[in-house]
Amino acid sequence: MNKRTLVEFITGWLLVFIGGIVTILPILHFNNVRSTFIVIISLYGIIHLVKNFLILNSKEYSGFSTALTSLVVLILMLFLDIKEPWNLALLLFIWIILMSLTKLTESDYYHDHRNKLWLLNVVNLILFIMTGLITTINLFYTEEVQILILGFFFLINGILDVMDPLVAFIISKENDEKIELKKAIQELKIENVEEKKNEVKVVKEPKKTQTRKTTSKKVSPKKTSPKKETPEKKTTSKKTTSKKATTKKSTK
Repeated sequence: MNKRTLVEFITGWLLVFIGGIVTILPILHFNNVRSTFIVIISLYGIIHLVKNFLILNSKEYSGFSTALTSLVVLILMLFLDIKEPWNLALLLFIWIILMSLTKLTESDYYHDHRNKLWLLNVVNLILFIMTGLITTINLFYTEEVQILILGFFFLINGILDVMDPLVAFIISKENDEKIELKKAIQELKIENVEEKKNEVKVVKEPKKTQTRKTTSKKVSPKKTSPKKETPEKKTTSKKTTSKKATTKKSTK
């Protein structure tokens, strides 16, 4: 798991933890919607801002836009009274629209529409918008119900944020396994080729020795046996010796 996926995974679980705590608040008889909403939006912006500082090398700036969105909503809260359900629903709706734009730009980070992570970001964006709209519609009840609905909304949002790095980790692990398999197959092919070459060398070596033996036999000189004189040659030699003897006698 690389640094970017690890940071996104941790921040996603932090948001899940915050959403879970907010859902418990009505049980603890804490019903202040204004302070709850301010704390949730502030923590959401701060967590994403810190995340963006930790992964500056990835050239993704969605955390800055998320922090800016949270800041805009907090400024608008100075002019609107959240105790009225209409104002709370309006502020949450504005926050959802701005966050949808940031998530849309974040999905464009992959630049490949055939990428699984791009499809996952699009699905997360659709689910985020749907859950946000359902939440804004159901904010017209008592303060306990409002806090509970806000807690469930941010809990689901945290789970969606966890899904992106989790799927990225699984895909990267599958790609690493495929690369290792390809390397192993290539190594096996190289070993088979080397074994075949060695077998060919072993087969060729005895042939070379045989040819060397044959060539050595051809080059070695043959031993010449002494020639035996034929009877014809013996008679001619006798005749020549007799003639020489007669000539010597005549001269005397």
